[in-house]
Amino acid sequence: MGGQMTRTSAGVALVLAIGCLTLALGVGVVAGTPGGPSESVETPGEAVGSAPVQQTSGGSVSGSPNITVLLSGPTVTRGGESTVTLDLLNSGEMDNGAELDPRVTTARGLTLSANSTDTPLRVKTGEVAVGDLGTGAPRSVPLDVVVPEDIEAGDYKMNVTLDYQHTESIRAGRSAETSVNRTTNVTLTVEEGAQFEVRIATTDAPVGGQGRTSLLVANVGEETAREASVSAAVPGDGVQLGGSGSEVFVGDIAPGESRTVRFETTVAEDFNNGAFVFETTVNFRDLTGEQQQSRPVRTGITPAEQQQFSLENVGGTLEVGYSGSISGELVNEGPRSVDEAVLVIEPNSDRIDVGERRYALPNLDAGERTEFQFNADISGQADPGPRQVRFTIEYESGDQSVTDDSTRRIEVAPKQPEFDIAAPDTTVQAGGEQRVSFEITNQRPEPLTSINAALFAESPLAVSDDEAFVDRLEPGESTQIQFTISASGDATLESHPVEIDFQYDDSRGNERISDVQQLPVQVTEAPEEDSSMMTILLIGGVAAILIVGGVVYYRRQ
Repeated sequence: MGGQMTRTSAGVALVLAIGCLTLALGVGVVAGTPGGPSESVETPGEAVGSAPVQQTSGGSVSGSPNITVLLSGPTVTRGGESTVTLDLLNSGEMDNGAELDPRVTTARGLTLSANSTDTPLRVKTGEVAVGDLGTGAPRSVPLDVVVPEDIEAGDYKMNVTLDYQHTESIRAGRSAETSVNRTTNVTLTVEEGAQFEVRIATTDAPVGGQGRTSLLVANVGEETAREASVSAAVPGDGVQLGGSGSEVFVGDIAPGESRTVRFETTVAEDFNNGAFVFETTVNFRDLTGEQQQSRPVRTGITPAEQQQFSLENVGGTLEVGYSGSISGELVNEGPRSVDEAVLVIEPNSDRIDVGERRYALPNLDAGERTEFQFNADISGQADPGPRQVRFTIEYESGDQSVTDDSTRRIEVAPKQPEFDIAAPDTTVQAGGEQRVSFEITNQRPEPLTSINAALFAESPLAVSDDEAFVDRLEPGESTQIQFTISASGDATLESHPVEIDFQYDDSRGNERISDVQQLPVQVTEAPEEDSSMMTILLIGGVAAILIVGGVVYYRRQ
C-alpha cells in the first residue's frame, strides 16, 4: 500500500513538473529574448512588442533602417583626451517596394551611447540624442575618449549602442511600429609612429555624372610618414574611381601636416543611397625604412547635386513660307560652372528647316544666363499652328559627355503678304493714259532691300513703264511707287485687274519673290468735245486765213 502511494505521489509530482516547464516555455516565447531586438507581429489591433497599429495612407511597403557606424578617425594618441567622430550612415532596406520609402527606412528618435568596457580607454561622452535619421547624408557624432599615457599600442573595441523606433510595414492603410536596440562595435587604434585621419571629404561628382572627390588627410601621429601614397576604394556598387587611378603619391608627411588628394569619381544614374563610403589607406615608410600601411579610414560622402539648366523666354518669328528665327535664354542653374557647352535644336517637323542646329554656348558660371538664336525656314506647304521643338544641352562632366533635354512649343503663324498695297486713285480714261501711284508698306519683321516692283496688265489696259525700284524698307515703313497705265478707246467702263509682284532681298541676303497681288483699275468715260467752241475756232481760223490772204494781195498790187 505504501509503495503504491509512493508511486502515485511521484506521478503527480512528474505531471506538475512537466506543467510548470510547459508554462515557463510558453512565457518565454511570448516575452521574447531579453536584450535583443523586439519582434513585431501585426494583429488587427496592435503589434506584439511594438506600438499599436496606426492608420496611414499609401501603398503596401515594408522595410527598415540599415544603419552603418563608421569611425572616420580611428587612431588616437596616448596620454590625453581625443575626440573621435562616428558617422552614422542609413542606407535603408526595403523588403517590399522598389524605391527607398522614408516612411519605413527612417530611424526616429535615435540615441547613441558608447563604452569601452574591459579596455584602458574611457568614453567621456554620455548618451547622445541624434534625432531622426533618414537615408541621405551621414550624421556625425563626436565622442570624447580618454587615452591613458601607458596604454599599449594596438586595437581596442568600443561598443556603440543604438536605440530608435521605426515603422516596419504599411499594409492596407495600417502601419506597424517597432523599437530597436542594437549594439555594434568599432575599433580604435592606439599605435606608435605615423597615424592618419581624414579631416575633410567632399565631392563635386553628381548622381549620373563625373567629378572629383577631395580628401584632406592629416598625420596625427608622432613620426614622419616617408614616401607616402594615399589609396582609396569605394565598397559596393554605384560609385567608381577612375581617371588618374585610385592611388596618389603625396611624399613625406610630418606630424601635424596634412595633404589634399583628389580622385576622379563617377556616380551611376541609379545611385539612390544618399551617401557612399570612401575607404582611405596610407602606404608609407617609417623611420627604419620599413614599408607600413595604415588602417583603413572610412568616411561617408554625399554626391553633389545634379547639374541643372533652364530655358526661358523661348519664342519664334516663324511664318508659313518665310524665314524666321527661334530664340530664348539658357540659364545655368548650377551647382557648377559649365565650359564649352553646346545647345542643340531639333524641331519635330519636316516643314521647319534649321540650317545650323548646334549653337556653341559661352562659359557659364552657376546662375549665369546667355541668349541664343537659331535661323529657320518654314515651308510654304506647312500648316500654321504650334510645333514642338526639343533642345539638348551637351556638356562635359569630367571625362564624360552629359546631355540635358527640354521641349518647348513654338508657334508658326499663317502666311502674310510681304507688302501692303494702297491705291487710293487708280482710274484711267478710255482712250487715255494716267500716271498712277501705289503706296507699299513692309509687313515683314525685318528690313527688306533691293525691292523691284513689276506691274502687269492685259487688254484693254496696258503699262508703258512697268517697273519701280525701292532701295530699302524697314519693318512698317511705307513709300510711293508709280506706273503709267493706258486704256484703249473701246475699253468697257468698269474695273479691270492689274497684277503686281516684288523681288527683294531679306535680312539674311536671300533673294526672294513675293506672291502676285491683284489691284483694280477703274476705266472711266472720256469727256465729250464742246461743238460751239469748235465752231468759234473754225470761224476764227477762216477769218485769219482771209486776212492773211488780203494782206498778201494788197502788197502785190
